[in-house]
Amino acid sequence: MRRDRFGEDARRQLYWQKPGADLAAFSADNQACARTAGTPLKGEDLVLVNLDLYRACLKHRGWTRETESNFGTPPGFFRGWEDEGPVSPDAVPQQVPTMEPR
Repeated sequence: MRRDRFGEDARRQLYWQKPGADLAAFSADNQACARTAGTPLKGEDLVLVNLDLYRACLKHRGWTRETESNFGTPPGFFRGWEDEGPVSPDAVPQQVPTMEPR
């Protein structure tokens, strides 16, 4: 098993989770928070995201950060922005496929 420099399992990533929420709900909140926390780039439809403000915005909307595996994600867990970009405020980060129930 690979470990990162802090001794954590390197296959784990951070996700956003909110009870009862689906990808459409996450997408709407993600886009709103990217716009709120983003600084527009002149002449482009892109923003640089202030990650502290972005995360505070999602938390204010009821989302919590959770750690899960890279190799499959439980339903209801979604990837958010993890770097400042630039990103399109209308985009949603690529999602890890959901694990199938056994």
